[in-house]
Formats: sequence, C-alpha cells, structure tokens
Amino acid sequence: MSSKNPDIATRLRRHPEIEVRRSPAVLAIGFGIGALILLAWLLLLINSREVSADFAEHQDTAATLNQRVGSRFGVLIGLFALPVIAVLPMFLGWQFSPRFFRKQTGSRLRRGYRAFFPGTSQQGAEFQNLVRTRDAAVIGSMNEGAEKGNLIVEGWSSHQDRVAYVGTYAFDLREDPQWELVTFQGADFETYQTVFGDRVGVK
Repeated sequence: MSSKNPDIATRLRRHPEIEVRRSPAVLAIGFGIGALILLAWLLLLINSREVSADFAEHQDTAATLNQRVGSRFGVLIGLFALPVIAVLPMFLGWQFSPRFFRKQTGSRLRRGYRAFFPGTSQQGAEFQNLVRTRDAAVIGSMNEGAEKGNLIVEGWSSHQDRVAYVGTYAFDLREDPQWELVTFQGADFETYQTVFGDRVGVK
C-alpha cells in the first residue's frame, strides 16, 4: 500500500469524527506473554551453568543434528533468542490493539462489511460515486467478493449511534484519489444496512 494513497484504516484515523483507542485487553495479553518469555529468559540466565552442564551430559548420546546442536549450544541460543521472541507478542499486541470510536458519543465502530473485488481503479471511482448517492436502488446489492482483488470495500458502523462509514480502496493507485469515507447517518443508515448488512463479523 502506498502512503500517498491512504487505506481505509488510515482514513478512519484521519476522520474528524473518529478517534483511535488501544484495547487494554489486547495490550495486556501481548505484553503478558512477552513478560512470561522474559521471565523464562531470566531463569535460564540465572541457571545457565546448571542447564549447560545437563546438556553436556547428553552430548555423547545425541543422535540427530538437532540433538547435537542443542546439547552444545542450546543455552547460548536460548539466551540470545528468547529476548527477541519476547518482542514478537508485544509487537503484535500493539499492532492489533487499535479500536475506532466516535468522538461525540464514545461508541465503538465495528467493521460489518469487507470484500475484495477484481476491478480496476476506474471501477472503484465509479463505485465510490454510487456510494455517495446513499441510495440503495442506485448502489444495488453487494456481492460477497473474492479472496483477492484490486479493490477493497469496507463498512464500519455504530448501531448505537445509527451511523456508518463506507470506504473504497484500490491497490494499484499510488496517488490519493480523494475517496472520502461516505457517511450513512440517520435515515441513510437504513440504506447502509440494506446494502451492506453485517456479514463479516466485527473487529
């Protein structure tokens, strides 16, 4: 994805009505797993001599390459690898923790529709124009989409506030096509539900 062509998540972050908050639960899980790995690394560091001696006893009986490498360098590999491994769940927790909320009410937006389509950027522009009408008869019914495609369409909504935001993105564009998030609010929210529904689940 080109930074010059903001994806839908970037457009959500930049939207004046929307703010990003990180999920404490996701952060806690990621950092908790990382902390447990660091604890294991600390215990290995404290008991490295004893563990190394135990491995050394098995060097003569090691039959496979993995056993031979482990018996000789297992502690050393663990001392270097565990801190690196501990960073991974922390990083993933940070990456997957953002959640989108409406500033005015604090209600959370959930992704209710997401689909890929094998269309061109021109078709994406045409679809964006259809969405701007906020007319179910003009937009038509949405297909389930394909596993892959150049175009991606997402719908994020708050049923509590009866508001939704629909975005279109084309992977082949390198410049921002100025496809804003189309807001469906009030009476238009019924159109969103009719056209997009909530078929993908939530995020």
